[in-house]
Amino acid sequence: MKGTLFISDILILLKLYAPKLYQLEVWDPNQTVIEDISWKVDTQQLADFKVLVYLPNTDYFYSEDSLSTFDLILDFSETNSKYLPIQLKMNYLNNPQGKMRWLFSNKNKKATFLKFYNTGTFKARLNAFAIKASFKLGLKNWVRSGTFILRSKKPLKLTQIIEEVQNKDYSLFLGSEGNNRTALAEIESNDNVSYFFKIPLTMVSKDSVVNEKRFLKMLHKQSFRTLHVPEVTDSSFKEVLITQGIETSKSKRSSMFTDVHFSAIEELVQETKEFSQLIDSTFWKGIHVDLSQLVKRDALFKPVLLAQQLKADLNAELGIYTCLSHGDFTPWNMFVTPDKLNVYDWEMAEAQMPLLFDLFHFHFQTGVLVTQISYEEIKTIIYQACAHPKVKAIIDLYGIDVAVYLKLYVLKSATKYLIDFQNQPNLNLQNEWILLTLEEALEDSCEYIGNEHRPVFIADLNTAMETFSHAYLKLLEPEVTKLSVNSDLDIVLEKEAVNTLVSFCKNHSKVGKVKVFSKSFMSTVEIFFKDEGFLAVDFIHAFKRKNIIMMDVDAVLNSARPNANGYLIPDPVLDFEYAYLFYQLNGASIPEKYQRHFADVIDGGGMEIPSHIQIKYDLTSYSKAELMSFNPKIQAQIGRKISASSLNFGFKFINHWFDYAMDTVYDITNRQGLVITFSGVDGAGKTTIIDKVKRKLETKYRKEVVLLRHRPGVLPILSAIKHGKKEAEQIASVTMPRLGNNNNVLSSLARFTYYFSDYMLGQIYVYFKYTLRGKIVLYDRYYFDFINDAKRSNIQLNRGFVKSLYRLVFKPDLNFFLYADAPTILSRKKEMVAEEIVRISSLYQKLFTEMERDYKTGVYTSIENKNLEDTLRKVLKSYQKVA
Repeated sequence: MKGTLFISDILILLKLYAPKLYQLEVWDPNQTVIEDISWKVDTQQLADFKVLVYLPNTDYFYSEDSLSTFDLILDFSETNSKYLPIQLKMNYLNNPQGKMRWLFSNKNKKATFLKFYNTGTFKARLNAFAIKASFKLGLKNWVRSGTFILRSKKPLKLTQIIEEVQNKDYSLFLGSEGNNRTALAEIESNDNVSYFFKIPLTMVSKDSVVNEKRFLKMLHKQSFRTLHVPEVTDSSFKEVLITQGIETSKSKRSSMFTDVHFSAIEELVQETKEFSQLIDSTFWKGIHVDLSQLVKRDALFKPVLLAQQLKADLNAELGIYTCLSHGDFTPWNMFVTPDKLNVYDWEMAEAQMPLLFDLFHFHFQTGVLVTQISYEEIKTIIYQACAHPKVKAIIDLYGIDVAVYLKLYVLKSATKYLIDFQNQPNLNLQNEWILLTLEEALEDSCEYIGNEHRPVFIADLNTAMETFSHAYLKLLEPEVTKLSVNSDLDIVLEKEAVNTLVSFCKNHSKVGKVKVFSKSFMSTVEIFFKDEGFLAVDFIHAFKRKNIIMMDVDAVLNSARPNANGYLIPDPVLDFEYAYLFYQLNGASIPEKYQRHFADVIDGGGMEIPSHIQIKYDLTSYSKAELMSFNPKIQAQIGRKISASSLNFGFKFINHWFDYAMDTVYDITNRQGLVITFSGVDGAGKTTIIDKVKRKLETKYRKEVVLLRHRPGVLPILSAIKHGKKEAEQIASVTMPRLGNNNNVLSSLARFTYYFSDYMLGQIYVYFKYTLRGKIVLYDRYYFDFINDAKRSNIQLNRGFVKSLYRLVFKPDLNFFLYADAPTILSRKKEMVAEEIVRISSLYQKLFTEMERDYKTGVYTSIENKNLEDTLRKVLKSYQKVA
């Protein structure tokens, strides 16, 4: 034996080769078996069948007489035993975690077990080719992970099963870990017809095999033209499924969703579609049962909470179209020919699944396990697939809301996997990928992020405000705790309540940090929750824009009434007036979402939205459509009307100007922004992370973000002198970095001096234009590139000299060095050189360690960018600490 051996491996072998009841003894004096799970086996002391698991060692051994007392020996030492006549030598190949994945006998000459291997990617095809070549060259010993001998007095359980058909040899795939684990045997028969045996290894997989038999027989009754399914062969072993192999000589696996796939989806819909209310469907009832089995704990706490929330978000009274679904419609469960889609493994099939479920599943699984992209990217691919003529025809014919049906898919997938994951002591790498992407999908699908802290805090805040006059402004969601994660709260209330509520926010048990910005008319409270959630609350006690009061706050407070959920909201007409004035006076059109919201709550009551505005602000010459868009003339007219009101007349006008001046000074001194830099070798995933961070800062944290590349950019790139700015930028965008041939010290010094001047001048410009105004500046690369990789800018200077000048450069608040191993980077940037990647990465890590030690005004963090979402989470967590 070579390689590793786990308890779970041994238990799977016993399920395949031993009878149900047996006495077990393990001979492992050197304790070489890895205990990944506890010894939970079906054994009875009085059972007649005795099994020995025999591991190699040089100091201890069983005598032949002792070995003869056993009915079956799993011999990993290859010890001879003349007392056990039936002998079969098996080889095994491990998965990346070191656990048994494939079994094959010494007779196997063609690596037939690879029929179970998904070769949908280049790397997988390369692995398969290497294994096949090793077998042809007689070098199978080089690729196998280990070997063992089955010694038995009686026919083995698996042998009896396989003898159901004529056979010459077999190979086994031992299935994926989990509740639904099933072994698959590929049989080479004497008449050259391949058979596949599916052997359940758990109680759950027994039900799955029964389910697959039923659906295969049902599918053979349908008149499919494109979709082809395996033919079932009867077996005396009821729990075993035998199917004839699908012809693969002219077929291949494909990770692409081809026209043949689209045709197969179209046929399933045409042949099996049904319509029902969601609440009455077996699909929805199954979701209800699955959710009842989930437990919120440890790493699964958040996704379980989100799954429960998503079910609550979906309208159970919705009418949906369903059809028969394969349930695991993935590249590794099918072969493609020019006109046929051969699909097997129907064990997860269900009769009433929302239309397009299989299409969604194909792209989700491929995105997670093959291309390893984010859910956002998977979702984009899904919507592109839905634009295909055959799918679009289905969508149009049945009035499918793709967003709703995709949410139904996410909910079903999440509940299925979460049930499986919570019963596994340890998740393998692929399961961790799935869990992470499911969490992304759930967050994207839920109407608001249902972590515990944000909604709990909002509910408690509402209770704390009950003793004060208050009202929620522009409230789109009648249930305040279900606000979108990207929404903040605008609350009008009496001035005397502000300090009390700010104190409440600071002392709430779910709150980790609070930042308060107070002005003459409002206080903004930025709340950073302990679970990394965020909420901004504006406590408004006067409706003010610069130096003028827009509306009477008392009138709005006096009009407040509870909505259907008990939350106080103003009279809808006054609420709309506030929103309208806010956007027009700030030079913006009223957003579409508010137009729709107020049309529902006001027009439904018989009063059209613009009428009140037209009359009050002398805007009757403008149409209702014109009023909804920003217009400088409308802005000026509203300004004149408001300025002339009693709210801004006489001494009040002077007072307002003074308050405005003080508010401006306060903003400059208290609401400064941050500067964040990202560095790394080309291909480390820097651009993707920057894009995601930018979006999160803009949506979740409601910040205005400015993106700069490499330097402040006050001075143009040098080539602009010759080509002009626009053409120079175009040339730079298509020129490979690090290919400059400048080796002249004076030329390098001149070039560096020019760019260094940009930092000296530009940092002042950036500070006053962006940072001082509360904006966040993101740098895609920074001065660190001149220190570690000046060749990128066609500069060759002493590194120590360039590094010493950093003391004169502005020190950003957060600095991130993103790195990856050389093979990963080379797969993205083939022009890079492995040695250079390692050298530059090493310089960066050393530099950031030194910077962290020498400069206390900024944070310097190195992150291995293995997983996109993990990296994003670390960056945002660092942001919350310094924000």
